[in-house]
Amino acid sequence: MKTENWKSEYKFVGNFTNNGLAWVQKGNKEGFVNERGKVIVPIIYDYVGLFFKGLSRVKKNNKWGFVNQRGKIVIPLLYDYVGIFIKALAPVKKDGKWGFVNKQGSVIIPLIYDYAKYVPNGLAYVRKNNKWGLIDKKGKINWKRKKKKKKKFFGR
Repeated sequence: MKTENWKSEYKFVGNFTNNGLAWVQKGNKEGFVNERGKVIVPIIYDYVGLFFKGLSRVKKNNKWGFVNQRGKIVIPLLYDYVGIFIKALAPVKKDGKWGFVNKQGSVIIPLIYDYAKYVPNGLAYVRKNNKWGLIDKKGKINWKRKKKKKKKFFGR
């Protein structure tokens, strides 16, 4: 069992959250420790995000994935970027295309979009070929139509 002086091993130590873990940085690498100073998420990552819905986004060698609160990689570091999970899905980017994965790492919405981002109501905006649409968690898209602007003529 470590004593309180375990904190001196690290460049930075974050606050402990409700899951009993704190973010730490040693050199340029990040991970998580428990209240006794035991490393739970290995301090090997270039970035670790706070846990959200039981998972933390992690980045190593410019690839992103997710780990659980026991430090196990649950979604391999395959992606160029990952967002946080909202409504059981997270946006992911690979080779310039966006899609969505579930917490098991299965691709639910294919990585075929030029951009994707969540909106608060559980839908997501996606862009493909300069067209924007709203997509639901089953992949059904409602493409938005731009309203034609009425031309205003001065003096009429």
